[in-house]
Amino acid sequence: MYLRCLIVSTFVLFIVFGFATGSLASDKSTRHVSQKLTPQISFDHDQYDFGLVEEGKKIEHTFKVTNTGNSLLNIKSSFASCGCTVPKIYKKHLYPHETTDLKVVIDTAMKMGNLTKLVYVISDDPVHYTTTLKLLLQIKDPHIGMGSNIKAKIFSDSHCVSCHVNRGQGRTGRDLFLADCAMCHGFDAQGVTKPSLIGPSLLGPYENPFFKSHIRNVISQGSKTHPSMPGFLKANGGPLSQSQIDSIIVFLKNQSNLEKKQ
Repeated sequence: MYLRCLIVSTFVLFIVFGFATGSLASDKSTRHVSQKLTPQISFDHDQYDFGLVEEGKKIEHTFKVTNTGNSLLNIKSSFASCGCTVPKIYKKHLYPHETTDLKVVIDTAMKMGNLTKLVYVISDDPVHYTTTLKLLLQIKDPHIGMGSNIKAKIFSDSHCVSCHVNRGQGRTGRDLFLADCAMCHGFDAQGVTKPSLIGPSLLGPYENPFFKSHIRNVISQGSKTHPSMPGFLKANGGPLSQSQIDSIIVFLKNQSNLEKKQ
């Protein structure tokens, strides 16, 4: 009887000791995970609404960027969805709990309506490698004060040129449209039917010679109803040859036929 009790007691102690040892091992493992050195990027907010703003002004907003992790955070780059939006990060290497500013400047020249601008921040945060910041704005009275001098800015201002001229050099057809036109009219040419686009749809009955001629004239000479649309033909101060414009018309015709089939 005594031997039997001794065996049972020893077995119970073994189980209790095993649980305790396992618990200690688990605690050590948890502490090891929690103490792992990891950078973590955080922002005081990820969206800002400018509200109603005047066309032609440069507006800016500053985001606060903080490393809330426990090791050095390296911010690799920051860039925007278009050339009119320019982000500037003031410090790219942040120690734990250190903060810096990310200033974003938006040029509203030739913009209209409700717009959404996106800024992307890439860092070595293993969870949030890319962070997207959103800026909202509504352009007030876009047609007021937009004379020929403002319209010509698209071919002279460095930010505008980077989107509407440089990327299309030497290109034709679909590639040219995507380089010079898609940021206003959309990749599928559907225009303002999509959010954040400011140009009208360019889809239509291109088998109709009058419609086709109208679109060619607007691209070449500019729009009479939308002052933000200048003439892209070289003879009118633009960067494109007549053959390049004709190649855009061919792309738009094919895209229109494709949309009809869907």
